[in-house]
Amino acid sequence: MWELLKNKVFLHATAVLTGTMVGVGIFSIPLSFTKSGFFIGLILLFVIGAITILYNLIFAEIILRTQSSHQLVGYTRRYLRSPWARRIVFFANALGIYGALLVYIHYAGGFLDNLLSEFFFIPRQYYSLGFFLLVSSILPFGFRTVAGIEFFITALFIIVTLSIFGVGIQNIDVANLTTVDVSYWFLPYGVLLFAFAGLSSIPLQRRLLHGQEHNFKRSIVFAVVLSGILYALFALTVVGVSGFSTSDDALSGLREFVGPPLILLASFFGICTITTSFLMLASALSDIFYLDFRIRRKSSWLLTVIPPLVLYLSGLRSVVDIISLVGAVGIGTEVIILLFIFRKAKKEGDRTPEFSMSIPNWVSILLGIVFMIGIVFALFVRD
Repeated sequence: MWELLKNKVFLHATAVLTGTMVGVGIFSIPLSFTKSGFFIGLILLFVIGAITILYNLIFAEIILRTQSSHQLVGYTRRYLRSPWARRIVFFANALGIYGALLVYIHYAGGFLDNLLSEFFFIPRQYYSLGFFLLVSSILPFGFRTVAGIEFFITALFIIVTLSIFGVGIQNIDVANLTTVDVSYWFLPYGVLLFAFAGLSSIPLQRRLLHGQEHNFKRSIVFAVVLSGILYALFALTVVGVSGFSTSDDALSGLREFVGPPLILLASFFGICTITTSFLMLASALSDIFYLDFRIRRKSSWLLTVIPPLVLYLSGLRSVVDIISLVGAVGIGTEVIILLFIFRKAKKEGDRTPEFSMSIPNWVSILLGIVFMIGIVFALFVRD
């Protein structure tokens, strides 16, 4: 373990996945835990975290069984050879990434306003636009530059999260953690799927770990476990302090309990996580256009950054609905297709993988059913 922590390549690869997962979704976790009950949410966090490790490792094995480099859309074309499957995956992928980028732009304005309103009196939307222009300009420099930034900001994010926990723990009211409402038991599902979403970064991890593929599996497990621990600590702090006053963004509801200093710290934390996730998801979508659709790099960059900007300027900013849709429908669809690709890659892969998993058919079927139920629930059952 200590050898891995000294391995810069391993740490960068792990930071890529961690930084992608720990994004704006973390700010929606406390409210969903408040409504369902903290311990119901915590159980779902462990379950979805374990499922996330499983399907991330499935994707990693597919990548290692294939000589050519792709994103999920390309592996769908390579193994399923169905134009409809490819279209479905691209739709789910684009839905997830564009939705996430839109949410990041929206939240960035609020966090920057919290940090800078004492010095600059400008509307929040201008902070959002400034964030978008700055972060988007980094993308053309390549994923290795992005990975280096990711490593630095992810390290800061861990420090800030632990600081929030350290400052907030003295204000936790245990009574806020013991309430349960079984009618909301399913509420954290889509939020947690969104929070743990990181499939698009798995190919980037593989590229970073070139020559160290034997560390691929451990990098994925380490990233998911670390993210899960940070989610649990953040939810414990916010729910324990705010209780039923927990806000949609988790931060504004803390103000009356812990004061401006922690809000500023949390806003800084928010900018860190949003920046890392925006960079990695945008890089992944740009790769889809470049690797899977053979579109030139500059055009791929424009196709990545223009749509979320247009959506933001058009006024589409319903954060809760976007997160719910992306989590349950987008991620669920991707994983179901991934299960089919996995079976084909086992038989038709043109490379010997560094690790191989034996997953019984009944496990794949059960996992597919779970995600199908989640999709139906999100589309037709939820309020």
